[in-house]
Formats: sequence, structure tokens, C-alpha cells
Amino acid sequence: MQSEARRSKLLVRFITAFALMLLGRHASANVIANHGGPILGGAGNPFTIYPYYYGSGWGSATSSSVVNEQLFLTNVASFISGKYVPPGINTFLHQYGVVSTASVAAPVVNAAPTPTTLSNQDILNAIGAAQNAAPPTLPHYASNVLILIMLASGFSPCTSCDSIVWWGYHRAAAANEYYAVTFADAGCSSGTPSCFSLVTSHEIFESTTDPGFSVSYAWDNFGPPNIELCDNAPDNGFSYMGSTFPGCYDNSLSGNPTTTGYDPPTAFEPISFIMADTSPLY
Repeated sequence: MQSEARRSKLLVRFITAFALMLLGRHASANVIANHGGPILGGAGNPFTIYPYYYGSGWGSATSSSVVNEQLFLTNVASFISGKYVPPGINTFLHQYGVVSTASVAAPVVNAAPTPTTLSNQDILNAIGAAQNAAPPTLPHYASNVLILIMLASGFSPCTSCDSIVWWGYHRAAAANEYYAVTFADAGCSSGTPSCFSLVTSHEIFESTTDPGFSVSYAWDNFGPPNIELCDNAPDNGFSYMGSTFPGCYDNSLSGNPTTTGYDPPTAFEPISFIMADTSPLY
């Protein structure tokens, strides 16, 4: 008689093969290529997201809007870290080398700035000012640091100032100097009310797989089309712990968007996933 474990393995293989067969009928060109650049969360290299809430619209570090975003970021880090994943299943990020844990630092809030239009240089100046303050409110750049500047409602990107600025983007200021930017007023194609969170998770996922974008490329498809992991991917791709993440491209599914966040494509089911986890809870 087959053991329960063997039956489970065979079932997973069958489901995976069936899913790939179906996906093969709708082959996608969105396969991401590895260009050799750095990634965040590589083997033995845990990284930390440092959120910087910028603008008077955020209020204080204990405001409900900041608390809610911190909870969302904790869920993003938890997913990246592979929390609650049963044996034999990985996050879709795992195949790209994102195999170490992620964490979220305490919020840094600068409620002094009032809404305005910001260029990328303005963003870099704001980060630099926080890093060089006495005492510093943001850490200096490092290979395991992602600075996430989150612009309050009312701020807008100066898209006419330089071509890289948009409602959500990430870049490297130099080697091992990683930052991402999201605007609270960002729009999504789906018009979902959680759009800011979708844009934020989009940029974090791309920052893990291609943090050196513009300096040293990692997982990117230079095209056509020229895309990173989540560019032009569907909004509302999959849910995790009550948060919704975009359906970024999954090379193991022929470059089609992930609908579960996992490989094999297994839907997140909190009870069984939590029971499989033996590490401390956040």
C-alpha cells in the first residue's frame, strides 16, 4: 500500500503536470531572463525593508494608515520568507534565487513635507537627508537593505523631469544602493481600492529579483517587451493572509502569471500552511 506521503507527492506531480499542460495552450512570452546582477534574499543573505512614510498625509507612526501599511508590509515580508509553506512547495520567487528571509523595520515618518511634484533626484535627496540626519532616521545603503519611500496622498511624480519616474518604481542609486518608490495616489488598471498596496508589493517583488536595475541587471526581459517580474502583469493575482498581491510572471509556468504565488501552483490555505510551519510567528 502506498504511504500517505507518496500519494501526496504523486498528487502534486499530477496537478503540476496538468496545470503546465493547460498553460502550454496559452504560452506566454513573459519569461524573465537572468542577466547576472544581484538579488535581495539570496542564499544566506536575509534583507530588511525600511519604510519611509513621507508627507503630511501620513500623520504619525501610530496613525491607522501607517499601522495598516506596516501590517501589509509584514505580510509581504512573510510571503517572501516562505512562512507557512508545507514541504515540497516554494513561493514563485524561490526559482529566482530569493531563498532567504525578509523583515520590515519600524516605520519612519516625516510628516513635515506638503504635497508637491517630485523628481527622482528629489527622492534621492529626501533619502539622503534622512540618512545624514543627526541622529539618522534611515540606514545607509547596503547589499541587504531596501529603502522604501512611500509618498502620501497629494504627491505626484514629475514624469517630465526624467524618464524613470512613475507612480511606482525602483532603482539602484549605485552598486548595492537599493530603493523603491510608491505614490499613495497610484492608479491600477483594475481600479481596485487596494491599488497602493498592489503597486507597493509589485515594486518590492521586483526589487528582490532585480534590485540593481539601471546599474546591474538581474531578472529582466529586455524584450520585446521590456519587462521585469511584475510589469504588465495582472492586478489581484493572488491573496495571502488577507493581502492581495499582483500576478507576477512565473518561469516555471512558461512565463504565465502566477495565480497562487506558489510552485507547484497550490492555493494558499491558511490552516494547513500554518500547521506546516515550525518557525516562530511574527
